[in-house]
Amino acid sequence: MKTVNSLEKSIHALIETGRKFREERDNTFIEAEQVRSELHEAKEKIKELRSVIKKIEKNDTGFQNREDRKKEIINTLKNILSKLNTVSIDNITSD
Repeated sequence: MKTVNSLEKSIHALIETGRKFREERDNTFIEAEQVRSELHEAKEKIKELRSVIKKIEKNDTGFQNREDRKKEIINTLKNILSKLNTVSIDNITSD
């Protein structure tokens, strides 16, 4: 009887461990998708900034106050870098 009880406890522990691992896996997939989304947004913002830089380099007359625009670009780049610094490579998994 002791053996059966011990076996039953072991089975329940294994089931609980498996449940926890599945939950962690699911959370990791969710976090990885969030990171992918943030990286995609960062790529789009970088493309936009490159376009803006090209316009500035061509002395585009559409930018009346270049210093304000320059500060805006610098702040945007700092925001992107701070977001990228919070991304942990350990949270990214391959599907």
